[in-house]
Amino acid sequence: TVQRWVKQYLDHGLSGLEPVERLDAGRGRAITPELVEAAVALRRETPERSVRQIIETLELAGKVERGVLKRSTLSEALIRAGCTREALARKPVTYKRFEAEHRNRSWQGDAQHTLQLPHPALPGRSRKVYLLAWLDDYSRMVYGQFYFEEKGPRLEDCLKRAVLRYGIPQQIYVDNGSIYSSKHLERVCAKLSIRLSHSRPYRPQGRGKIEKFFRFVDQSFVPEAGALIRSGELRTLDQLNELFWAWLDVAYLNRVHSAIKQTPRERFDKDTEPLR
Repeated sequence: TVQRWVKQYLDHGLSGLEPVERLDAGRGRAITPELVEAAVALRRETPERSVRQIIETLELAGKVERGVLKRSTLSEALIRAGCTREALARKPVTYKRFEAEHRNRSWQGDAQHTLQLPHPALPGRSRKVYLLAWLDDYSRMVYGQFYFEEKGPRLEDCLKRAVLRYGIPQQIYVDNGSIYSSKHLERVCAKLSIRLSHSRPYRPQGRGKIEKFFRFVDQSFVPEAGALIRSGELRTLDQLNELFWAWLDVAYLNRVHSAIKQTPRERFDKDTEPLR
């Protein structure tokens, strides 16, 4: 890159360093890093999946509007990520199991698109809600909350509430989505002496514990909440969060976890690591 800049400067002077507008600006640019990461995870999970199947899965999951993502665009992104079917068949990947030594050594953070609520301002319309969550790697304790937006201020609010409940973690481990890569989050972590770590692009396996938690949410909480929404008994974001926190307390935090053979609450409370 530096060599290219030097050549442009030598050939054209200072004007050679000015940004050049892409000829394809506005066309074929529907894919985001978050979308690529989700597509790569689907391909790694089942390498035989075709590009068309991956697009259909992303559309059904609500991660992209139907018809927006083109096969050629996603194919190019998968090739750049080294995630073609041929490459995956050629290179078996092994992973080492990791677990933090104590509570609050490391938190995993992520967001999930789950349900739709009646729109608070537009009768007859619905609005998507986002579950933001933080999971303690050692104990599997979780704090989560639903929001109407997946944006920085909502992430900051969720992190603040988790810290007020469980203390300040030494590290938070997140993906490369825009809300997790902001300069503001970097400053928040710096002030609280939290190490902000990002997973390698297109390699979500290190965040498997929170992904497993989201699958449990899909299996246990979402069907019940969805039924209440359809019946009209659950209509507001506050009601949804109250239901989620009650479910979290009963069905998750006080339930024996298969991996640690304790409830998350027991494991967190019995650890001797001082809380910050």
